[in-house]
Amino acid sequence: MNILQYIVQISDLGFTNAPQPPWNQDTSYLARVLAVIDNAGWLKHCTYYKIDGRKPRPFVSLDDFIPCTQGWKSLLHLSNQMDMDESYHAEIYASFHPRWNALDFFIVFSPAFVDAGPDGFLARSKQFILDLYAEFAADGLLGREVNVQFVTTDHGHHPRVWPPRENVWFVYGNLLDVFSRRYYQQHPDDAEALLGYDEQRKIEDFFNAPVPPGVRSAWHNDDLRIIEWVDDLRDAQHILARCAMQEQWLIDVLHAPLDPLRGDLPEDASPYVTWYQTKLDLYGYKLIQVAADGSFDTAMVQQLLAWKQAGQLPDGRTLKKVCLVTENLAAAVCIYRQVIAMGIHEVYYLREPA
Repeated sequence: MNILQYIVQISDLGFTNAPQPPWNQDTSYLARVLAVIDNAGWLKHCTYYKIDGRKPRPFVSLDDFIPCTQGWKSLLHLSNQMDMDESYHAEIYASFHPRWNALDFFIVFSPAFVDAGPDGFLARSKQFILDLYAEFAADGLLGREVNVQFVTTDHGHHPRVWPPRENVWFVYGNLLDVFSRRYYQQHPDDAEALLGYDEQRKIEDFFNAPVPPGVRSAWHNDDLRIIEWVDDLRDAQHILARCAMQEQWLIDVLHAPLDPLRGDLPEDASPYVTWYQTKLDLYGYKLIQVAADGSFDTAMVQQLLAWKQAGQLPDGRTLKKVCLVTENLAAAVCIYRQVIAMGIHEVYYLREPA
C-alpha cells in the first residue's frame, strides 16, 4: 500500500462544565494538549519547524506554537531538516470552534515517522489518546470523533461494501476508533443524529454492539470504548481486510442508508459494465470473478481502462472512472492492490451472493 500519511484525529475536545474561557483566549488549555503530545515522544527527532507557512526555524519547544493559536485555525509543520523535507515530517492542525468552545486537532505523520511494529505507532497513538483523556478528566470531554486513520496516494483506500452506503457520521476505514459514552450523554442532539432519529434505538445499542471476531474492543473508565481494528501495520492485506470490517460494522450498527448517487443502480443492459452511474460522476462498475488462486480476467480490466482512457463506452456514454465489484470481501482484498495499481478507481464487494 502506498500510504501518504497517518493521522491522529481529536474532534471537538470540549468542556464538561460551562462556561469556560474560550480555547483561543486562555492558552493554558492548548499548552496542556501540547504537553501530552510532547510526552508521547513523537517529535524527539524534529529539529526545525514553521508555523502557517512562515520561514523555518530551529525547533526547541512546542510552546512556540501557542501564541499563534489565538485565531480560529493554525498549522505547525515540523521536520528533521531545514528544507522541511516531506519524507520526514509531522504537522499539527488546530482549529477553534467559538460556537461550542471546542478544539479540533489533527496530528499528521509521514510514513518515515511511523514504527510499523506491534508496539509502535498504533500502541503509542492509543496511549496518547488515553493520556489526553487523563489530562482533561476533571474539566474536559473527548469529542465525537477520535480515531487513527491513514491516507494513501492511490485512488482508493480499502475495499468498499456494494451497494455503497452513505457516510452518515464517522470516517470509514479507520485503524482505531475511540467513542466516548459521556460525550453522547451530554450531547443528546448528537446521540439522536447518530442513531438516525430512530426512537426505538438507544445510544447504548451502539456502544454495546459486538465487533467481528479477532478485533480488540475494550472499555476505559466506563466511558471510552476503544476498538483496535488493525493489529499490524506491516501487513497490507490485513489492513485492507480490517478497514473493510470497520466500514461493515459502522454500516450495520448505524443502519447507514444507501448512497443516494450509487446505492440503487439498476443493472446495465449493455455487455460493457454491470452498473452505470448516470448521476453526477458517470462511473462504470463491473462485476468480476476471482478464482481461488487469486487470478482474474486481466484482459477485461485492461479493456475497461482503455474505455476510461478514451472517456466513453463503446455505445458512446461518458465514462469518467471504472470500478470493480467482487463476489466477497476475500476476493476484493486479494486483487485490490494489483487492480488499483493498474488504474481501477475503487474496488467493491457484495455482502450477499450475486
